[in-house]
Amino acid sequence: RNYNIIIRSMVFRFEYQLNVPLKSKMKGITWEQAAKFGLFHDIASKKVNFASVKQEGDKLIVIKRIATHKNWFYSLGFAQKGWYERIVIDRKEKTVAIDSFAKNFTRDEHMWRRDYFMDREDEPNKLVFVRHLYWINQLSRFTQQFWFGLVAWRIRSKVTKC
Repeated sequence: RNYNIIIRSMVFRFEYQLNVPLKSKMKGITWEQAAKFGLFHDIASKKVNFASVKQEGDKLIVIKRIATHKNWFYSLGFAQKGWYERIVIDRKEKTVAIDSFAKNFTRDEHMWRRDYFMDREDEPNKLVFVRHLYWINQLSRFTQQFWFGLVAWRIRSKVTKC
């Protein structure tokens, strides 16, 4: 028997990067507070500038430019994260999306994180927070899921201050 033919036919593809959605429920927060958080967090910093503001019906789209330096490993293909943010506030659906973009040496700009706040119709003053991480290393998936409760707690405290 020739086992090389059998082994070659059993191809296993290992995914190096994957998308990870994480979800949390926040009590005592309205979607207006999440919208204020999206617009005004880090606005006192000198590194943040408003690049554009556009309104399309019930949607408000704001793009913030953030001055970040390239890290040491940028030329090796590591991403420069937090390059700019797009905030989409939809008043009709009562949702807020904060998209963070990154830039890479090997490819163009791409979205690496989306923080999505949506109002629950069945329970007032309760918000659903979904963080979607795009193209993260598969080995860091467990740590992202493990620490997400603490991250959601920190973001909830920042949103309540707005």
